[in-house]
Amino acid sequence: MTARTAIQLYTLRDVEADLETLLERVAAAGYDGVEFASRLPESDPETTAATLERLGLSVAGIHAAVGSLPGAHPSAMSRARVVELCRAVGTTNAVVPYLDAACFEDEAAVAETASALSALAEALADADVRLHYHNHDQEFQRIDGEYALERVLAQTDVELELDAGWAAYAGADPAALLDRYADRISLVHVKDVDAETGRATRLGTGCLDLDRLGERLRDSAVEWAIYEHDCPETPLDATAEDRHRLEARVLDR
Repeated sequence: MTARTAIQLYTLRDVEADLETLLERVAAAGYDGVEFASRLPESDPETTAATLERLGLSVAGIHAAVGSLPGAHPSAMSRARVVELCRAVGTTNAVVPYLDAACFEDEAAVAETASALSALAEALADADVRLHYHNHDQEFQRIDGEYALERVLAQTDVELELDAGWAAYAGADPAALLDRYADRISLVHVKDVDAETGRATRLGTGCLDLDRLGERLRDSAVEWAIYEHDCPETPLDATAEDRHRLEARVLDR
């Protein structure tokens, strides 16, 4: 199975353009789709869906902070709103984008986190929406020699949106995680992180072994390889140039 390419639109959050224009730029850069993080809740879903269809773009998923999770921000969405947005743009993938490090600091915190994620996943499944959890580096705290993330996954059926760059920065092996959780990973963030500063960097210039990740990803059932850069100096240039690196180094095409 060959993964399709998408861009996490958080990469383009500082570009002064409306959502329709951003989507046109993404399509022109050659991506197969997008993953939403912001802008979508403030847009007109029908107009956005029509733009996506016009441009031939699919939606890999939606990053959504949900009010029922630990430490939720006051602006977090309700479950109903998440389902509404997923249906509006034609995706079944909802992604929890971040939980604070305190959610993974010990066994009790992990159990509480896993319980909240499981309850949310069950509620969304009733609406045919699949819940994914997106890692950063804080999930790789050790609890009795095991990553907190591994304990969360052992206690839930939630899928993992593997952020390969953050995993590598935390000292984990993204390729090994991809192998171990092959049946629970359909979305992979291909992002690179500078090993010294912890800041996102251009693909191939940080701590992520693109070639090793690509070898494992191409043999997997991953559906979407999603490019992200948290703080590009020139977002639109990075969008186009790193797509070529993504396809050449990771997808081998």
